[in-house]
Amino acid sequence: MLISILIYPTIWLSKILYRLTLLTKRGSGTSLPGLFVEKYIPWILGYFNGKFDEIIMVTGTNGKTTTRALIAHIYEANDVNIVTNRGGANIFRGIASSLMLDVDIWGRTKSKTLILEVEEATLPKLTMYIKPNKLIFTNIFRDQLDAYGEIDHTLDFFKNAIANCNKNLEIIINKDDTKLLTIIPPNKQVIFFGLGDDIQKPNYEKNNTIVDIRSHPAFFATKITSLSDNSTNIEVQNGANTYSINTLLPGNYNVYNVLAALAVTYHKFGRNAFEPISYFQPVFGRGEEIQVGKAKFCMHLVKNPAGFDEVLNHIRSTNQNSSISIAFLINDNIADGKDMSWLWDINIENFITNQKISQIHTSGQRGLDMMLRMEYAGAVVNIDNHYSNIENMIDDFSKHNKVYYILSTYTALLKARSILEQYTTLTKITDSGN
Repeated sequence: MLISILIYPTIWLSKILYRLTLLTKRGSGTSLPGLFVEKYIPWILGYFNGKFDEIIMVTGTNGKTTTRALIAHIYEANDVNIVTNRGGANIFRGIASSLMLDVDIWGRTKSKTLILEVEEATLPKLTMYIKPNKLIFTNIFRDQLDAYGEIDHTLDFFKNAIANCNKNLEIIINKDDTKLLTIIPPNKQVIFFGLGDDIQKPNYEKNNTIVDIRSHPAFFATKITSLSDNSTNIEVQNGANTYSINTLLPGNYNVYNVLAALAVTYHKFGRNAFEPISYFQPVFGRGEEIQVGKAKFCMHLVKNPAGFDEVLNHIRSTNQNSSISIAFLINDNIADGKDMSWLWDINIENFITNQKISQIHTSGQRGLDMMLRMEYAGAVVNIDNHYSNIENMIDDFSKHNKVYYILSTYTALLKARSILEQYTTLTKITDSGN
């Protein structure tokens, strides 16, 4: 009853706060409404359980943005209107803002399908109020220690979230990450996705617990082929059926995202889920390619050792006989994590040994730390290749007919992308997710 009484003034206040923020030019307006909800009346989000026929949530250390964007893309390509946090605002206040600003002044939603990416620590808080029908877990890796602590702490987030959900919850989970599988409740059936036995997998955390799980039909990649146009062909097995799917997303790590999206959408759209994947463009900083004159910038977000290693593996696999130019932009703002000790957990040594590199550049607040890390790994570094600011680096790069691989932490990537917008037109982050 209290929710019914307060939902309308909350919606109206949210829209007023949004407009005031825009008028005063103090931000995009997408955080303040949700901050009010989070601080004073988080339980009001329970209102939205009755407004959507289908609620899908995606979480995990890596891959949740691309997976969420893929799922949303497939739904929209099949003419289904959705609500989603397109800007990638995946903490509680961002999600609350997305919901409050999507409804009209009478609390009516624009669609009946809600698709959200949810940050790991936010998931148990959010599922106290909003109950998903489907919950996708991409993986669990060591992440920013100052944000999440040890990996078992993140596992507890996932277990608590599942406990908050209804009994008919459908879990879609990465079968290759055996540590992640320990979150599944006893006797719970799940949908698996993962890579075939003959395909190299990431170095997941070790699991010493035996997990006995029953599975619905699973989605496995049995063969991955890199094509000449830098796209990827995936042979996907689902039960007795095998399908061939093309994607513009680079790297084996993105194959997991494609498989997770298929595991969610195939039951609803069948083969109509396949074609939209073929023209889905990488979202902000996830293999995004930006052309400035004759220079090409290949942008990759890196935020933890596992993701960093997977990006390096992709670069090496696509440049086996070529020498590359690579730049590392490392910041240590709150959104990046203040603890940068994880840079020493990256397998840079393997990359240096197996990849020809013509130039190594660094920039950002901790760019010199990254250069030191490269030197300890055995790379030939030159202090003159460190840029004190990212603007000068991009200006220099744009004058050359080269491909530059840019590996950046979150805020450094935002900065680099905002500078590149001065040279060319880019898709807005709020349109593509982050």
